Amino acid sequence: MSDTTQSADLAEQAVRRYLEFLADPSSAVDGARVAEFESALASSNDVIAKLKLHGELERARQGDVAELRSAFARHARSWAQRNDVSVEAFRALGVSDIALAESGFDLGRSNAGRARTIREAILALSGTFTLARVMADAGGSPGTVRKVVDELEADGRVRNEGADPHHSGRGRSPHLFRVL
Repeated sequence: MSDTTQSADLAEQAVRRYLEFLADPSSAVDGARVAEFESALASSNDVIAKLKLHGELERARQGDVAELRSAFARHARSWAQRNDVSVEAFRALGVSDIALAESGFDLGRSNAGRARTIREAILALSGTFTLARVMADAGGSPGTVRKVVDELEADGRVRNEGADPHHSGRGRSPHLFRVL
């Protein structure tokens, strides 16, 4: 098998595994690895070893989503070009604009595309966040980020938590927001 064929197979496998994960998150779980940790946990008598095994078991039950997404990001664009697959086709199967952008797809420079990417980035956050964090993570101008946050607030998906009580730097305290 040629290097080109192996590379194409690897790329297709990365795209396939990520799409399967989106359709069924449990597909990211390696059942044999879970069983291995369960068996080791059942036979262990050391409390520290059991604690560590519980952590490993928890991670194994969640699957390695970061690796799936990373492999998708490395291969999706080149695979799509070789197979004449559009961005819209990926979107139809649930691939987020953030994942597509990480893969190097040109999502256009339209305000609607930027706003959609920013909206997805915000809704993926946990805990509180600031507008500056969203701009650093997802890009966009202060005005565009603020507009998206205002829309999400109006939809009841984000709540303004008020000024950051722990702010100690110069200038006004930034507002904290929380995804609901």
